[in-house]
Amino acid sequence: LLKNWRKIRVSKLDLSFYEELHKRVAQWNCRVGNEIPSELPSQCFALLENQAKRVVEEANEILDGATKRDVNEILDGIVDTLFTLVYAVEIARKMGYDVAGACKAVCDENDTKLSDNYNLVKEEVDKLNEQFGENYCRMSKTVGAKQAFYCIKRNSDGKVLKFSTHKKVDLNDFIPNGY
Repeated sequence: LLKNWRKIRVSKLDLSFYEELHKRVAQWNCRVGNEIPSELPSQCFALLENQAKRVVEEANEILDGATKRDVNEILDGIVDTLFTLVYAVEIARKMGYDVAGACKAVCDENDTKLSDNYNLVKEEVDKLNEQFGENYCRMSKTVGAKQAFYCIKRNSDGKVLKFSTHKKVDLNDFIPNGY
């Protein structure tokens, strides 16, 4: 698949990369006349809907590339998805959404899908396998610098699952008033 694996250049993704990307996406959209109306939320919803369709279209390029094992299509899809998603984020920000705050809350919520309690996770895995079938999920262990963490992964696709006590993150604080 990847004959020249060792020759692949790895570049560091850091905050300056994201800052530069945001600046370039905003600059490009300004140059092509994609202005975000600041006073009419209904226009922003239509703009956001169209942008979301572009994000999905580009994300499908990643899926197609991965299915076909086409490394160029994968990278093109990743970059185009990121580009279109950054603009969607900018539209949401102009509408008053606190996207950064919501991202932090979701990251904090995702941390609750991990536990250092082996027995707790084992119980959850047993319950889910009883409910959905013997090989529905498994316990996954990751050892960090100082301790082990456990999570539940669905066998079919490796998705990390929530515990039965999981509380969905409340994003209402990050949505602008009036929506």
